Amino acid sequence: MAQAKVILKLDDLGSKNNMTTANPVLDTLVARKVKAAIGVIASRLDSTAGVAYDKYLRATDKKGEKLFEVWHHGYDHSNVNPPDRNPEFKGTGYAFQLDHFKRGDQRIKQLLGVQMHTFGAPFNATDAVFNHVIGDDVNYTAVFFASVKPSGNKRVINLDNRVNMESATGVVNFAYFLTEYEKYKTVYTDYIVMQGHPNQWDAAKLAEFNKILDFLIAQKHEFVLPYAYSNRR
Repeated sequence: MAQAKVILKLDDLGSKNNMTTANPVLDTLVARKVKAAIGVIASRLDSTAGVAYDKYLRATDKKGEKLFEVWHHGYDHSNVNPPDRNPEFKGTGYAFQLDHFKRGDQRIKQLLGVQMHTFGAPFNATDAVFNHVIGDDVNYTAVFFASVKPSGNKRVINLDNRVNMESATGVVNFAYFLTEYEKYKTVYTDYIVMQGHPNQWDAAKLAEFNKILDFLIAQKHEFVLPYAYSNRR
């Protein structure tokens, strides 16, 4: 029986002085030819972002397929917005959400030359209003962990088969991952999404991540990107 596809959802990336905020992790993925989806916060990209991400955007696997997909992780990843100190895409109203969605989309196009197709909200917090926002943009076909599942829109898939590899934000742990994997391996048989925050990983946490990759590769899982996966339907 075929193993579930694996989508690595890596959050909170930016750039500074010709470097991404997660170079050691991205370099590891390049060396191992493992695909990953990288969530970029648009306002955290400085003017050197094009240089910082160039080698990763050009990186390919053994089949010549792109290793990385850049996905929309909000314009500023804020959670103090009116009316009640709300996150960007939950409880903030259509005009606000549309503005942040479009500003983030356009800034990534400007700095990285990339049209994104996947979205993941800051704090994984969305509402029904956001479903209208993403539903109106034909470029987007996937969303991670939507709080309110998109309905009435067959184009946008909600990727929510979550298997944790971090016991807390930024704390990647192989033993913890194994408990999660065993819990869900017979539940999620088509794909799983594993969220991580690589800008918070030191050498010890990167070693734990490598153990996870070793395990998944040994179990014959295929790593895929969300846009390509959403188009397989």
